[in-house]
Amino acid sequence: MMMKVLFKLIIAFAFIPFQPALAQNCNKYIAIDIRLGDIVKGERVITFIRLLSPQHPQAMGHEYPTATSLHKKEVETMIYLGKLLNWNLYATLNRHPTNPVEAWAFEGEFLPSPSKTVKEAKVLYEAQKAPIPGLKSLAFVDRCPVGLIIDTRDLSLEERNMKRSVSSGLDIPRTTFDKIIRDLLKEQSQSSGVIIWK
Repeated sequence: MMMKVLFKLIIAFAFIPFQPALAQNCNKYIAIDIRLGDIVKGERVITFIRLLSPQHPQAMGHEYPTATSLHKKEVETMIYLGKLLNWNLYATLNRHPTNPVEAWAFEGEFLPSPSKTVKEAKVLYEAQKAPIPGLKSLAFVDRCPVGLIIDTRDLSLEERNMKRSVSSGLDIPRTTFDKIIRDLLKEQSQSSGVIIWK
């Protein structure tokens, strides 16, 4: 009798659709978040954020730690994301905030940006509204974000669910931001790719 029950359970589970698991601990890479703001509204023209955990020593407690320099692999990834939006970010990213650095500051802790994997990944063009105001592109590897571009220049404060401007152009608690990205990547059928919102 027990064997019959066990056999029925095995058959039942065999027909449950496979749902790709989302990597909860995205601790292999550090995502770069580039934000373009409206200087007229008092926002920075461009902000470079390295999405370290706020508890990381180099984050210094900030929810969105500013990157004072970019690694050459991060620059390659972000130039490619810009290209998919028909933007040429080469001059900007190779000069600002500084020239790209060769040495990776997080050696032994995180890997440099996987620019080669991103360039070879499938590009998905999304017609629906982005889940984060101004989100234009998102590169992910192993269902973890590695690069984002957020452009809020043409969005009103109301469209951003904000009452006042902030320097980075977007005011979302980090925990909420992370959950939105995590839920979005959970829906993807492929483990690596680039999503573009136009």
